Amino acid sequence: EESSEEVTEEVTEETIEEINEDPETIVEEDPEVIEEDPEVIEEEPEVIEDPEVTDIGNRLRVTVMWDTPGDPDQLDNEGTDMDLHLLHPEATRWSQSPWDCYFANPQPDWGVSGHEHDPSLDIDDVNGAGPESISYHNPEPTTDRPYQVGVHYYSAGGLFAADYGSSTVTVSVYIDEVLVESASREIVQGQLFVPFEIMWSEDGVGTVISVDRLYEDLEVAEVIA
Repeated sequence: EESSEEVTEEVTEETIEEINEDPETIVEEDPEVIEEDPEVIEEEPEVIEDPEVTDIGNRLRVTVMWDTPGDPDQLDNEGTDMDLHLLHPEATRWSQSPWDCYFANPQPDWGVSGHEHDPSLDIDDVNGAGPESISYHNPEPTTDRPYQVGVHYYSAGGLFAADYGSSTVTVSVYIDEVLVESASREIVQGQLFVPFEIMWSEDGVGTVISVDRLYEDLEVAEVIA
């Protein structure tokens, strides 16, 4: 009987030890399974991002920033004024509606149905360092005449200064939000800087051509045919 009780006690102790070991095994393994799940979830956005890039479409955007050393505070409400222009291939002169997108014609109707096919002056800065920005979704294809990008030094003064002097403008061209070309030039009040021409193909491919033309006056600035 004593021997039987000893065996029973041994079995019982071994069984208890096995039972006690089971929860430890389960607790140790479960977190490993749970930790693997987020790794699978984290990979999903990478697959979703691709259509978002495709949905951007054919978008042209031009911007201008400028630096005027004679202006002691270019971030206040007093400063120089540059005007950004995007000229349609049908244009015959600058600053004339409907073929020039600029501050006086910020959302021109360029004859293609739907506003998404018309350019828009998104930002117009009149007293400092910029930026100014024009966006054009799905530009109309060009043939023998290009779009032209220009910056006119409209005003060098303000309420407390007659002339802040020359300014260095930097014009940038983006296609689908990718910087394609950028050019800088120092200009003075009245001058028009034409850094780029842009051709646009039927399949939506933009080609930016550096021309670097400078005109002393906006009124006499020629439009390249």
